[in-house]
Amino acid sequence: MLLVGAGLLLRSFVGLVTLDRGYDPADVVAAGTRYPLTVLPGLGTPEERIEAEASKRRFYGELAGAMERLSRLPDVDAVGVSSRLPLASSGSVMQQVQVDGGPAAGDPRELPEALLRVASPGYFDAMRLRLLDGRLFTRRDGRVLRGSSWSTRPSRAK
Repeated sequence: MLLVGAGLLLRSFVGLVTLDRGYDPADVVAAGTRYPLTVLPGLGTPEERIEAEASKRRFYGELAGAMERLSRLPDVDAVGVSSRLPLASSGSVMQQVQVDGGPAAGDPRELPEALLRVASPGYFDAMRLRLLDGRLFTRRDGRVLRGSSWSTRPSRAK
């Protein structure tokens, strides 16, 4: 019985190792960081909220500078950031979405939900994610689409 269990465990492990994840992790270096949340959104005094917003802008400015410096290093092909790595589920956010061409929901609670992950333009190149439909976004999209709706289907294992 123990031998059968070990065989099944080994078969499952081999299946996981050889699974097409939809991205190529070879030669990819991942590092984590957290934005130091000083005031919960919508809470705190007006001064605390202003300082929290300024702190957030400094943090993301420093992150953008670090990405720029990393991209200039020899042998670095691409640099990007994402709110979560592929296949990581902890901390992910579900967001209601309106599907183009789909029926409009009378009640927002009837809208389908999708897993929300935020990524920079260089992230898709860095992770070598396959685009199945649409187009990848660029730095220009961040300026143009702020507050607008947009979509792409960046990755799905074939």
